[in-house]
This record gives sequence, structure tokens and C-alpha cells, in this order.
Amino acid sequence: MLFISSLAPSVGVANLSASFIILFSLLFAGFFVNVDSLDGGVYYLSYLWYSFENILSNELSGLLFNIEVEGVGGAAISGELFLNAFGMSHDNLDKNLIILGAIAFGMFLCGWFVLWLRVQR
Repeated sequence: MLFISSLAPSVGVANLSASFIILFSLLFAGFFVNVDSLDGGVYYLSYLWYSFENILSNELSGLLFNIEVEGVGGAAISGELFLNAFGMSHDNLDKNLIILGAIAFGMFLCGWFVLWLRVQR
């Protein structure tokens, strides 16, 4: 958000811009919309997608849910089934961390560069 706030001429514009970017990230990160219904992989533009996938993978992989329904019987469902339903995989943990680090570092560099340009004027 340093990059966005360094581009804005006032605090109000920075808050409004940051709100729109966070709303976009929340909308396309899989919190509100299933990512399989999105065309073209637009969820890859959301930085929250990578962290959401890591959190769910960390919590659900390796778990076994025993579901028993009275009169019907029981079933054992693995956590990987839930991950697959969301279009996620436990194998993406390292890749997601690298992408999140690259996004953070890139935004920091962009914000630093914009601030450096503003000081030069």
C-alpha cells in the first residue's frame, strides 16, 4: 500500500484507492466467488489468493473428516477433497510464498521509487 499512497495527492485519495484495490483482491481471491467460475484466471491478480491457498492448504491437508448421518451411514472425507473443490493444491505452498515475497518486494521498490522521484522535485 506504500506504492498506492505515494502516488496519491492526498490522504483521502490514497484511502479510496487502497479500498478499491483491497475490494478487488477480496472479490477475486476466492472468498466470495468460486475461482472455477472466473474466466481467464483473474484470481492470479489478487495477492490474497496466494495467502488464502496457503492457509487452507496448511489447515486441511492431511486431515480426515468422519461424517456420520443418522440412518444413512458414514463417510470419511479427506481435506484434499475440499482443496480440490476450491481449485487449490498443497503442492503450491513454496510457489505461493515466493510469489507473495516477490509482490511485497516489488511493491516496496515501486513505492520507494515514487517517493524518491517526489523528493527530487
